Amino acid sequence: ETLPTPIQHLLPPYLARFRQEYPKIELQVREAVPARAVGEAVAAGRADLGILHLPCAVDNLEMRQLLIEELVIVAPENHPLTRRETPPALGDLADENFVWVPEGTTAEHPFYAACLAAGFAPRIACISGSGAGMQALVAAGLGISLLPRLAAHPPAGAVVLELAPPRPTRTLAIVWRGDGALSHAAATFLKMLG
Repeated sequence: ETLPTPIQHLLPPYLARFRQEYPKIELQVREAVPARAVGEAVAAGRADLGILHLPCAVDNLEMRQLLIEELVIVAPENHPLTRRETPPALGDLADENFVWVPEGTTAEHPFYAACLAAGFAPRIACISGSGAGMQALVAAGLGISLLPRLAAHPPAGAVVLELAPPRPTRTLAIVWRGDGALSHAAATFLKMLG
């Protein structure tokens, strides 16, 4: 089980290498949201491994941090933010309309938590279930979006903008059941991830 961003932008080379080195091992990868659903699938034994963002308040999971990635803004190319001489702080965006993810409206979600820490709850104008969909809505001028750097690949009509330091981040982690019941294939893949 994994969140969509890692399967789209992080895991493919590892999965290809695993398939090449272990062609007889059947590999099943499923996307799920929110992060809690990924963690619950692993804790319940429906998945051997999970890749999710922290925090993840699911009991009986072991975890290892994979990476910390900065969040960036994707904005329409003609947005006033694109003409600023200095990057905005996240708190400067409190009055903006946001294109958002459906599962990201609680403090457990790192994007929402980052906005709350910056002093505001995002004003959500549109919701899309995919990073590509969110960026297409941004390009159409329906708002700006806060995305992890891995997922920021805007189409024509939208641009990536840096935020002023300290930039908000999200932490991706790989999780497995805490009872030590890790299959040989899962242990091998976990080792391959480093």
